[in-house]
Amino acid sequence: MDLSLSVAGAQPAGLRCLHPALVAEGFMDPDRLGFTGYSYGGLMTNVVVSRTERFKAAVSIAGIWNYVSAMGQNNPQLFIDSYDRPWDADLQRMWEHSPASRANRITTPTLIMHGTEDHPVDPRQSIEMFSYLQMNGVPSRLVLYPGEGHGINTPSHMIDYQTRELQWFRHYVLGDEEAEGAEPPVPVE
Repeated sequence: MDLSLSVAGAQPAGLRCLHPALVAEGFMDPDRLGFTGYSYGGLMTNVVVSRTERFKAAVSIAGIWNYVSAMGQNNPQLFIDSYDRPWDADLQRMWEHSPASRANRITTPTLIMHGTEDHPVDPRQSIEMFSYLQMNGVPSRLVLYPGEGHGINTPSHMIDYQTRELQWFRHYVLGDEEAEGAEPPVPVE
């Protein structure tokens, strides 16, 4: 399996080979798939929804959305290490690899969650993604957790984000009409 932890050209190649095998073995229902990820997994979630309509719903937590804008918001070394050169030498390549460059192709209902004090991945990445999805009419919701950093650690926030994630998948993947609109125990939007 080809799994790389580089930001440059992040590819869900492992998913492309794993998915058919899991469906063939009966471990997955191809008509009821959801995708979620946190941090690098949030980036992979953003990449996946920008490249395929295979998933009924997605939840992106603290993921990078736009490599070019992230360069000015996040840790520049992340991008220098991934692109092996100063970032501004290859802006076009960064944009082409960025999930934001395919925003107009996204149709997957997406829940986006982020801590307001996240320094490794600036919450403006999630705000920007949400704005693009809303402009394109994609069912989406943005939840920002006050005082949380790159991880959600406050117990009430942990319960809230897990509840929202489950409700999102119950509604969009399983078709439970009441799940998505149910009020979580701690409103933080």
